[in-house]
Amino acid sequence: YSNNEGKYKTEYVTKGETLWQIAQEEIKENQYFQNQDVRNVILEIKELNNMDTSDLSEGMQIKIPIY
Repeated sequence: YSNNEGKYKTEYVTKGETLWQIAQEEIKENQYFQNQDVRNVILEIKELNNMDTSDLSEGMQIKIPIY
């Protein structure tokens, strides 16, 4: 039985930041994404935030899964 209650942190996008950069940083810093492919991390972040594209804008708020 899995306790998947979903814990998240909220990040604010800075000017010029890309979803690829955020995903790469999360793979390094976030145990939830440890050893995952960057494309899978991007997909999961997009799905969690109901994003149709990978476009980010400065000040945008995104949720990122954590353990």
